[in-house]
Amino acid sequence: MSSVARNLASVLAKIKDVVATHSVKVPVRLCAVSKTKPVEALKLAYDEGQRHFGENYVQELVTKAPLMPDDVQWHFIGNLQSNKCKFVAGIKNLALVETVDKPSLAKALNKACVKVGRPDPLNVLVQVRALPVPKKSRWTPTAVPNTTTPRCECQRKSANWLAFGFLAGATP
Repeated sequence: MSSVARNLASVLAKIKDVVATHSVKVPVRLCAVSKTKPVEALKLAYDEGQRHFGENYVQELVTKAPLMPDDVQWHFIGNLQSNKCKFVAGIKNLALVETVDKPSLAKALNKACVKVGRPDPLNVLVQVRALPVPKKSRWTPTAVPNTTTPRCECQRKSANWLAFGFLAGATP
């Protein structure tokens, strides 16, 4: 058994214990972060049943995604810059972008989804700052008043991305 297989089994066992101990009623899924790991290590995890992988860097995601099987579900977990949205949107099995932190990025991501002809809406996590960030265009709870409805206000003009959930942070 490889070290990847052993580590994956260990993490999955710990998750199972926590779920049982705390009577968690919702499904729990492990997203294995592939940041800086070689594709060979990802394939070992894949062979053990891992299907969700998180990547922190756009270039690594663009390089690794085509080398992995099509049923891998990629999560982009890094800081996404507007000028790189086209690369991320072009990953056909991208399941989730976890770092949409401002309206301008949402608009750029929408534009990129249109440009690459993405067939289905892209799931995103909208990052909301609990405290305002001076001189930065970030979403705050008052800036996204309609996010409890199926589509965010800035999303109403587009069907190319879907607010899947929220990340909240209190630090500026």
